[in-house]
Amino acid sequence: MSQKSKFFQWIDYRVRITLGDGRMLVGTFLAFDKHLNVILSECEEYRIRKQGIHEIETKRTLGMIIVRGDNIISLSAEAPPHQPAKKQDLQPGPGKAQPITRQGQAPITGTPNLGLMQQPRGMGIPGQQTMLPTGMNIPPQV
Repeated sequence: MSQKSKFFQWIDYRVRITLGDGRMLVGTFLAFDKHLNVILSECEEYRIRKQGIHEIETKRTLGMIIVRGDNIISLSAEAPPHQPAKKQDLQPGPGKAQPITRQGQAPITGTPNLGLMQQPRGMGIPGQQTMLPTGMNIPPQV
């Protein structure tokens, strides 16, 4: 798809889409394709029904939807993209970062506990001998 499509300017806008059956969808325009299939997020459906001489508008929350391009009659902007508030530039404070030291403990010296260095029983892969069929020996390693 060409990067020069006019629909790129509507990405992240709040848009109103009128469908062929009279429904209107209002949501955030996320994406489209070459068939004008549209993805809307935070979408709400508005439908006008006639009861006698009165017209009743019903609203339904849909969430994220895909609208088939063949059903779209018109697309218009409702609101520009939401601009998040800019973060203020923070200045460094008077504090100083330093590592935590533990007072009163001697450094650990000597040999490590060998019991913790070995793999616990029942954990990990089985030994090579247990994987061989019974009556066979381990082949010599070269």
